[in-house]
Amino acid sequence: MAATKGTNGTLFVADSTLNVIYSIKANFASGTNFAEAGLGAPVQSFVGSLNTDTGTLTPLLTVRDGILDPTSLIFVAPGSEAEDS
Repeated sequence: MAATKGTNGTLFVADSTLNVIYSIKANFASGTNFAEAGLGAPVQSFVGSLNTDTGTLTPLLTVRDGILDPTSLIFVAPGSEAEDS
C-alpha cells in the first residue's frame, strides 16, 4: 500500500512478472491510499485507490492496461529525496 503526501506526484508500480516499473504522474487528492492485488489474488492484476472508510477499491490500473503482477507501490511527492536521486 502507498499513500500520497501531497496533491501531486508520481506513483511507482513494480510488476515482478514483467520485470518493469510503471510511473503514473497525476494530481491525486492529498491522503489518497493505493493498494495492489497481484497474480493469484481474487481480483487479479489490479492497482487502485483505497477508501479506508469503506474498504472500496477504485480501479487505476488493471490487466487491460498491461499490468500483470503488481507487487510494490511507492508514492513520491515533487521535490522529495527519492525524486531527486
